[in-house]
Amino acid sequence: MSRFACLITLALCAAAPLIAQGAGTMSRLLLPLGPTNMWVDWSQVSTAPAVQPDSFIAVMPLTAVSQWAFWEPDQSMDLTYGPGNWRQVVMTAEEWAYLSADPCAHQPAAGNAAPLSLLTSDYDSGPYVGLAGTPLFAGATYSLPFGAFSYSVGGLMSMGSFSLERWQLRTRGFFAGDLWNACPPNGQVTANFSGVLVARFSFVVQ
Repeated sequence: MSRFACLITLALCAAAPLIAQGAGTMSRLLLPLGPTNMWVDWSQVSTAPAVQPDSFIAVMPLTAVSQWAFWEPDQSMDLTYGPGNWRQVVMTAEEWAYLSADPCAHQPAAGNAAPLSLLTSDYDSGPYVGLAGTPLFAGATYSLPFGAFSYSVGGLMSMGSFSLERWQLRTRGFFAGDLWNACPPNGQVTANFSGVLVARFSFVVQ
């Protein structure tokens, strides 16, 4: 069993009480270095330490993936605190898995050899290349996307932008007909099945 698989098992056991809770309240992440551009609601998220430095395992319902955190853009932070008076938190999704009781989530769409997904920013415009998933445990309903790819979110830096940035778990490509699993399309880019996400995030404060 891989180290990540062991951590997933431990994290899921720890997360069960939290996942049943409702949404809480967003609050800004404040550090001794000063305010950050990250807002977070931990009420539906359980965390466990990861072996790698500056990283952690997070477990949450799929419905919370795009809701548990958001990042303010540079322009907004500069107007509120002044340039140099705040810190940027950059988080990277290193690897992830999902647990779903929907069999279609673990079956490939027509033309694919495996189900695909991508944990990425909700602000990126593509193109999108899904990562292939394989079962973590024989006969279990886990899928683990893998590959030489990771994506970071940390707030938009373009001048004049006031848009917030969030995570999203994509289960289709840029076009509505580019399906990545066997579940019926739901008209959205986010998960077209129910379940729980487990992800290893790394982070830096700058």
